[in-house]
Amino acid sequence: MLIQKSILSFVFLGTLSVVNAQLCLTLNDEFLKYDDSEICCNGSVHPKSLNGKKQNCCNGTKLFFIDEEVCCDGVYYRKSASDAICCGKRLITNQDESICCDEKVYPADDYYCDRGVALLKDEIACFDEYNKTDYDIYSEKDSYDCCGKSYISESDSEKCKNGVFISLRDKHKDTCGSRTFNFYEYVCCEETQTLMKIPGNIRYAEGVAPNIECVKGQLIDKYTNEIVRTGNDTKIIPKGHKMCGDASFPKTLHEPVVRCCNENINYDIHGSNVQCCGNETIDLDQYICCNEKKYPKKKLCCGHKHPYERDDRDTLCCNGEIISAETHLCCDGTKYHVGKGNMYNQCCGRRIYNSLENNCCDQTIVNLTHTCSNNNVQTIPPKFHGPVRHNERVLKIFVEGCSTCPMDLSPDIACTKRFEYRFYVKDIYKNGRAMDVVFLSPRSLEGFSITLRSRSLCSCIQKDSAYAMFSNRDYRQKVISQIFTLSFSKRDIFSKLQMKNNRMTPAITCKIDRYYKPHRS
Repeated sequence: MLIQKSILSFVFLGTLSVVNAQLCLTLNDEFLKYDDSEICCNGSVHPKSLNGKKQNCCNGTKLFFIDEEVCCDGVYYRKSASDAICCGKRLITNQDESICCDEKVYPADDYYCDRGVALLKDEIACFDEYNKTDYDIYSEKDSYDCCGKSYISESDSEKCKNGVFISLRDKHKDTCGSRTFNFYEYVCCEETQTLMKIPGNIRYAEGVAPNIECVKGQLIDKYTNEIVRTGNDTKIIPKGHKMCGDASFPKTLHEPVVRCCNENINYDIHGSNVQCCGNETIDLDQYICCNEKKYPKKKLCCGHKHPYERDDRDTLCCNGEIISAETHLCCDGTKYHVGKGNMYNQCCGRRIYNSLENNCCDQTIVNLTHTCSNNNVQTIPPKFHGPVRHNERVLKIFVEGCSTCPMDLSPDIACTKRFEYRFYVKDIYKNGRAMDVVFLSPRSLEGFSITLRSRSLCSCIQKDSAYAMFSNRDYRQKVISQIFTLSFSKRDIFSKLQMKNNRMTPAITCKIDRYYKPHRS
């Protein structure tokens, strides 16, 4: 009667409790529970250790001491060596003299074991590649090797395909699994190791070998088609085509005739000034591409992600980030918050400085008592009064002149205006009704040269001097739009810039309010 182990479910007081228990089936078909310190043998429970000796059960019927005896498939042996092993029902005590192969004992001097087959020392077993229990035994030869069950010369090794030897008389044959086939008549589907017959409508000229492949159970003629494998995906396209997503197009159609944009085919007939933008092509003469979307040419793109209006002078792109030009400066990719209406902060390399207090020379901030010539810092002679600016590559020195313009140009000193402009006067002509100036501020106009005209006579404005102009006129958009002849009137207030406490300050100032609405009388 067999001794069995089982897993039982016990019910205690109506509650189900699953317990992994080792059970011993007695000779009376009853179950005895035992733990890990015990063993079940011949229908009884015994301790694993008896008088300090470990014991086990041989073939489920008889106890034996592990350190003194060996049980080989129900046969007892006294243990005479520590490395003794069982071989079927026999015991091998010296493994240098005997080997065990398929539970049989052989002399070690004459035999060796290969995959459960006992072979003489001068023999070799060649096993079938697909049925490892099928083999043939050969006398071993130099420069020979197995090819499946065949034993062939190394010079014929190129004729061994997938463990099948293809002889010269079988030159039109190949292997598919363990079978050979004529590749003029069949194709092997490698995935399933099955053969498919070549349809009668596929014919080749004499001597031209078929070029057919089995793909997912479908025969593909590779003379007219291409097999494109991408990862686990396989697609069939016409010969001479190129993949684009799930479709294909002829390789003879080069850009700009056809483009593959994000795996979408786009045919272009509008010339060569196009590029991919997302899934489509765009005409670069009409559009820009920003964040894979097209926008009208009037927009710009910041950091390839953020579109913004080209004419929006209140917006800056700084190192790929959109910032407000009214409240920020971007100095060589570094963003600074300067507050609204602060037009005197300027960039010097990556740093920011106040143009009323300092100059910038070769990305170095210097005091107003110094200027920059050929990127070298120089001290301004004491006779000069004011800062030096380098506009249009000509060094201009601001010198003293008249203090303010006459009252016909400044009707109200205590004033409020929307804008303050600062400029350097290069020339005055037409009896003082026109002057060529270079803007010093605001920053968006800095360096622009324009002509200011007026019907009023401005006799107090002097050449080679710097002035502040307080006005409700917004010159910014006009100048940026390349309108370089602008007008002023008696409502505009001029005040010459003077050096005071190392800062260029107008003699007369107006409150600046961008949202101020002047009263029209």
